[in-house]
Amino acid sequence: MEKNFKRIQFRADPETLEKINYIAAHYGRSAKEEIIQLIENCVSEYEAKRGPIEADIKDEK
Repeated sequence: MEKNFKRIQFRADPETLEKINYIAAHYGRSAKEEIIQLIENCVSEYEAKRGPIEADIKDEK
């Protein structure tokens, strides 16, 4: 099944972004890839503690 990715935009202060870039470089990732990894880890930890999230996923075109 092909994933339908959505775009998001956010703001970060320069110091935080610099730190994310540092961490990302340590793992050989871009800042974008690092942020995606952090979000996925957050969701996994939440679901491990509280059970699966039943997302209402609609096919948007």
